[in-house]
Amino acid sequence: MVKQWLANSGLQLADHANIKAADIGRAINRILLNNRGPRQMQRLLLASVLRSVMLYGAPVWASAMEQPTYRRGMESTYRLTAVRVCRGFRTVSDEAALVIAGMTPIDLLAREAKFIFIRRQTVAWTQAEKSAAKAAARRASMEEWQRRWSTSTKGRWTHRLIPNLTDWLSRQSGEVTFELTQILSGHGCFRSYLHRFGKDSSPECTLCRNGMIEDPEHVIFSCPRFSAERLELEAILGRTPTVENLVPAMIESQEKWSAVCIYAANTMGTLRRLERLRNAGGA
Repeated sequence: MVKQWLANSGLQLADHANIKAADIGRAINRILLNNRGPRQMQRLLLASVLRSVMLYGAPVWASAMEQPTYRRGMESTYRLTAVRVCRGFRTVSDEAALVIAGMTPIDLLAREAKFIFIRRQTVAWTQAEKSAAKAAARRASMEEWQRRWSTSTKGRWTHRLIPNLTDWLSRQSGEVTFELTQILSGHGCFRSYLHRFGKDSSPECTLCRNGMIEDPEHVIFSCPRFSAERLELEAILGRTPTVENLVPAMIESQEKWSAVCIYAANTMGTLRRLERLRNAGGA
């Protein structure tokens, strides 16, 4: 009887949390635009309100996340907020948006809440035990999140840049910008992206041509259009930027992070202007 009551209560609470979260999520999405508005830390603060509502009663309903209906509803609302937090396009995958935004998957947060709740009922709840339980729950979440991130088929460009979640999430400074997220996600004014969604006639780089695809890797690391900017970035980073070392370099200091953000703003700004020229028939 108790088990059945918990199951029924869990589904009811999951329904309630889902409905309330959807309302708050829509409100947040209306006020957070990807190309202007609050900075990432302020966006994360707003997202924490949504997270608190979503996790109401989580120790009871966490198991309901195993049912696709409840999981899809929760993840859909949470994903859209992650996209707003990282200032990305709506086409960015759930996996990449959560990583770039630094938002732990909602089902893992629910598991944490359930683990801590159960632990609290079974041991003497001292401050030391509370800290240990929270640390154990967080460690388990990070291990599972890393496993999912490493084995997923989505967000693979982002994974090439950010393979290690702990390094990315534990950085001491650095907020993502609209342009930086385009580079990190690969969803932006690149011709390969625009062509993929029917917004451009060709994925080819208009400068290099000869079949050279204008994708994030080409633009950021090799296109001669941005050679001067790339040399300036190299001088600040102390190394030639590559797919493997860009993020490790930028999280070393605020100066290096800012340099990459400036580089992103210059490159993506240029690509945006070129896109407008093509649309106007000028290129």
